Amino acid sequence: MKPTPAQLRDDIETGPDSATLLPLFQKSNDQQIADFYSQVTGTQKKTVLTKGEVFLSIMPAVARLQTLTIAPKKEFWVNVLNILRSVDVLDVTRPQTVSLLNQAVTDGLLTMDELNAIGMVPATRAELRWGPGAVVTVDLVGRARSEVR
Repeated sequence: MKPTPAQLRDDIETGPDSATLLPLFQKSNDQQIADFYSQVTGTQKKTVLTKGEVFLSIMPAVARLQTLTIAPKKEFWVNVLNILRSVDVLDVTRPQTVSLLNQAVTDGLLTMDELNAIGMVPATRAELRWGPGAVVTVDLVGRARSEVR
């Protein structure tokens, strides 16, 4: 998802980085503007995780599973992990998933920090402004310049 030319122009002219971007925009330094928006400057929550991302996120729980001393709980979590192996993607915003992950914290398999880190991925300035997958290209900067104000 890209921002529209109008959204980009508005961000360049009035956004939080306008002091940096506006002089570049006025000098037609489109590549520098595109590069600026492409810099990874933060993280964002990814809501749908692949199987690989799920397992990387819950590795601490897998490691702690051996420390569970209550057999029914241990058996429950072994079954959950077996089910997760068959899932291609997992939406971590679904109420059932949220409940299950919170239960992992309650049972001592995950810490709150580990829970909060599930699905966190690096994000560019563009993605932080306009959402996952947002990209600002040189062409888009040029079209933003042509946008009538």
